[in-house]
Amino acid sequence: MFRLIMTNLKHLTFGKLFLLAAAAELFFGINGGLNVKADGFDVKYFIFTVLLCAAVTLLNLGREHTDGTLRNKLTLGYSRGKIFFSLIVSAAICSTVLYTIVSVPYFLIGRSGFTKSMSSEMLLGVVMIIYSTTLLITVGSAVLALCIPRLPVAAVVLLAAAIGFGIAEDGLGRPLNENKYDGYMVYYPTREEVEDEDKYPVELEKDENGNLVYAQFREQPNEFYVSGTKRIVYKTLYFLDPYAQFRTVERVMRLYDFDDEELEVDLAALDAMGEDIDFRWEIYRNYSYLPLYSGAFILVLLIGGVLLFRKININ
Repeated sequence: MFRLIMTNLKHLTFGKLFLLAAAAELFFGINGGLNVKADGFDVKYFIFTVLLCAAVTLLNLGREHTDGTLRNKLTLGYSRGKIFFSLIVSAAICSTVLYTIVSVPYFLIGRSGFTKSMSSEMLLGVVMIIYSTTLLITVGSAVLALCIPRLPVAAVVLLAAAIGFGIAEDGLGRPLNENKYDGYMVYYPTREEVEDEDKYPVELEKDENGNLVYAQFREQPNEFYVSGTKRIVYKTLYFLDPYAQFRTVERVMRLYDFDDEELEVDLAALDAMGEDIDFRWEIYRNYSYLPLYSGAFILVLLIGGVLLFRKININ
């Protein structure tokens, strides 16, 4: 299998497509790093990286069918399992190289643009999230290229999956971001009419006509808030979504755009609201676990992919 991997890498890394992708990644890494101080962290550079890795993987491995390379490897006595996993590992190594080319200059050049609030450990966590998402998309693209002999069909499926991830992020994110309670104001002309003052504080304010009224902020359950088992399922699916992971990284980095004092105040406010009230709390406190979600997704893709690869016709 090691020999297969080395042969694959020689074929993949010295091709024009990979070299062009590497040059593009280097440009975006340097350009993005220079722009960090002015514009802050911008996730678009890494979305571009993932798209480029997906395209390179799909096109390179898709040629394994069209060029007859898979058939030749079978003729030489290699098992389908070894061929499948050797190509997956080779694609992952290529994407790792591309990710390194863009991330090293981006984070090294842009490091001074991040505030003191973003420690090296936190920054490493963000780097690992983006890397695990890159590997997830690479493995998915490789599985499609190997299991769907017709490259145009595989490309359409990959595009449909990308669109689906974007739709899923919005569909799952909206209910998860709903507050558990909706707030509303109630105004009383006299103090005697105020209800539940022990539960909801009252303040004296002026209404639009300039009259003094007693204002009370109340809360009622939000009908769009999801809880219980349904919330657990929604969160799991959300964090498995690659696009949602990028959105999570964007939110985390936006938080650390604050200075130290603002960061402390914001996190304290989130802790006061609690996990069941504000979805941002769950994101900020648990984002370091996102690579585990990517790892689980990759495992499912590998198991399903190798089972399917063993059944397809290779001409």
